[in-house]
Amino acid sequence: MQAFFGQAVGRIYDCVVEPSAWQETLAFIRDGLDCAFVGINAVDFPDIGAPRPFIVKSTPWDSLWVDRLLEILPTIPGFDDMRAGDLDQPMVFRRIVGAQAFRASSFYRDWVRPQGLADACNTPVLQRAEMTAMLSAWTARGRRALGPADTAMLAALAPHLRRAILISDLLDHERQYRSVFAAVLDGLSVPVLLVGADGRLSWHNSAAERRLSTGEPLRLSGGRLHPASSVAATEFRAALARAVSVDEADIGGWGCGLPLPMSGGQRAVAYVLPFGRSERRHALGPGLAAVMLVEPGGHPPPPVEVLGAVLGLTAAEARVALALASGQGTAEAARTLGISANTLRKHLSNIFDKTGLRDRAALVADVNRFRAPIDPAPNTSSG
Repeated sequence: MQAFFGQAVGRIYDCVVEPSAWQETLAFIRDGLDCAFVGINAVDFPDIGAPRPFIVKSTPWDSLWVDRLLEILPTIPGFDDMRAGDLDQPMVFRRIVGAQAFRASSFYRDWVRPQGLADACNTPVLQRAEMTAMLSAWTARGRRALGPADTAMLAALAPHLRRAILISDLLDHERQYRSVFAAVLDGLSVPVLLVGADGRLSWHNSAAERRLSTGEPLRLSGGRLHPASSVAATEFRAALARAVSVDEADIGGWGCGLPLPMSGGQRAVAYVLPFGRSERRHALGPGLAAVMLVEPGGHPPPPVEVLGAVLGLTAAEARVALALASGQGTAEAARTLGISANTLRKHLSNIFDKTGLRDRAALVADVNRFRAPIDPAPNTSSG
């Protein structure tokens, strides 16, 4: 499965520069997992009015059934739990509501069974105040039940899908695939920089030229790209090193939303796109990695996503780290997060394993080392 994973990751990043490849890529994932169909569906849930589809990408399927799904969201058993679930944590219908209750539901009777389907695994890949995006993998009747190996693969693919979608959003409606990268990127308002394996800048668009002229949040030194603030230097180098790795499967969660401090307490967020050795991505230019900036005021991701990306943590682990770094004790943090003390200790153990840190004091110091750039503005509600 490692070979499948590496190929799937490469195909996901190809979709950033060639959006038409999404169906082909999801079909590759579908076939590798022996599923009936696979899709990425993002839905807006406004305070007033019906839910609206935001991103819909899927393998071939009857569009009438897919369109009908949006209309019957309230009837889907366990949907609210799935929508509120942690990023990158797969949830299987039959495990959430029970196999018997799932089969007895109107959703199963009217939508699942008529299509010859059996079950699905939904994995949240994007979450905002009113929007949720999920990776959904549906199995056909007669296929074995989704097991730990299936859900582990979906969890591993989720951060790469999120990064690809976020970067695609930055380029949305402003670029089309071209054989000459300047025709695509130079007119964008988003700063884009193509960087070689040694950190040397290969090319940048006009927006990046204007940003570099200010000396922050990125600067050039000896032709190499560096954060202007030393606070972000280690994380930026690590994300860049992974992005130019030969094996794209080693990139992990790094590079997807790195906070870059600026003067006056402002911050930018950098997204790092691995170009790897794909011919599709190399057609955009000579760089092995693309750095794209969301400038101050550009709605950077919330602290949990940033911290998770920088330290390679799940959303639940990132919330634990932020709670402890704010000065809360173990019991208080567990109450605040609505989890048991045992669950918090398990998250903490995972954090230590992933970060190599040895104790809480070291974790607090590490989080607070870049906490200021990712804290919400003072007047922003934490809800």
